[in-house]
Amino acid sequence: MARPLDRIPPESRRFWLGLSGITLLALAWRVFYDIHERGRILLNGDAAYYHWQANLIAKGYWFIDPAQFELWGRQTPSAGHPPAYILYLAAVSRFIGTSQLTHRLASTLLGAGAVFTIGVLARHIFKNDWAGWAAAALAAAYAHLWINDEMLMSESMYVLATALAVLLAYRFWDKPTIRSAVYMGLGIAFAALSRAEAISLFPFLAIPFGYLVTRKGGGKVAWKQGTKYGLAACLAGGALMLPWVTYNLTRFEHPVVLSNGTGAVLMSGNCDSVVPQGEPEAGTYRGTYHGAYAGYWSIFCSGGLDQRLEHFYPPKKAAYYQAQLGNIPGTDLNFFGDESTHEVAWRAVGTAEVKDHLGQMPWLVVLRIGRMWDFFRPGQNILLNGELEGRGEWQSRLATYEYFPLLALSIGGLVLLRRRRVPILPFLAIALAITLTAATSFGITRYRAPVDAMLPVLAGGALVWLFEQAWAWWQERGTASQPAAVSP
Repeated sequence: MARPLDRIPPESRRFWLGLSGITLLALAWRVFYDIHERGRILLNGDAAYYHWQANLIAKGYWFIDPAQFELWGRQTPSAGHPPAYILYLAAVSRFIGTSQLTHRLASTLLGAGAVFTIGVLARHIFKNDWAGWAAAALAAAYAHLWINDEMLMSESMYVLATALAVLLAYRFWDKPTIRSAVYMGLGIAFAALSRAEAISLFPFLAIPFGYLVTRKGGGKVAWKQGTKYGLAACLAGGALMLPWVTYNLTRFEHPVVLSNGTGAVLMSGNCDSVVPQGEPEAGTYRGTYHGAYAGYWSIFCSGGLDQRLEHFYPPKKAAYYQAQLGNIPGTDLNFFGDESTHEVAWRAVGTAEVKDHLGQMPWLVVLRIGRMWDFFRPGQNILLNGELEGRGEWQSRLATYEYFPLLALSIGGLVLLRRRRVPILPFLAIALAITLTAATSFGITRYRAPVDAMLPVLAGGALVWLFEQAWAWWQERGTASQPAAVSP
């Protein structure tokens, strides 16, 4: 009896075996790195949230604020992040183990899965096995991707979900049906349940792709059929997200949809903070509108919220927002109330700061975008990623050195696809989505994760094309250098 692999055409079997080998090497490196570097990163911030909440869910507490529970034993509802990555870690906690290292190692499976999916995507759009292998190899070696697993952050799942969503989008393009549109919508929803900003791919990718696919071959847009495709994608994605959204809308004092993150982002990315008199370095600017943290975020933006509310709002409204903060008297420590009440107050502070600095906003948006794309202060970004984010300095430096060549090759990959009449909208949609995220929040390299996932795809195709051109030139040169045959 033939083995299952024997039923696969030889060319296809060769590709899958090669891609599996690259994926296993990627997994081996990630596992080795995480074990070798165990204990390097102090668990805090978002990583602590994911780790603690996953363990609480495994114990049956479901989605509660892990910090409140760990510090004071309070069970308050929480939607600080979308649920996909947390539920994955919770399953690991329930059936395998609850340690930090276990969760980091579990994340390496997501990272390796992303490498595999990136290889499949590159092969699909460039119609070349070598493009798939090259893309997977680049993804396996790209530090901006493998560092996510050690960080214990949702980017590990977000990268995988983004690659899967784009692959499903291209499969919809190749065979446009209601079913393939549904799969595309489910892929985008999966990405949104990994990181909330991916929801923008519905208007940026799913809907326009639904219309564009109807004019393949140069015809006019079939608006009715395009509407059906877009609607199918959105409804399918909405159905996947509906249980989480419904759950959130029923358990908070104020409405919460995908996550509770907008207010915290607005607050931490917008402030004019100065070191007060009497302290070391008095008068030093540490806000976000200019100076060292221009276009970035500052921990100092989360201080003095009571006073800032009094400054921006009339007494009655300020008192209302101060009550929403739920601070322990005499501190900036939020304790009373749930996340949605804190979110309302934080959003009020951040929005007021934006309105108070409207004249500076256009230039600040440029700096935020430039910083996220590493066109503004890339050297400082290396230090911030290494120290403040905890990624490590040599890791961040390596990632930046890899990023710029990959970016250049990726532009070539986009040109190549365009010449072959392959749509590049999925890549442009992702770039637009993260650019808007940075413009409305702050510039941080981590927000670039979905684009970092796509760079190896495009770069892999470009590298194969360059090799083919070089090989053809070499063959022609060799033929031209041979002496002409002499007739007898």
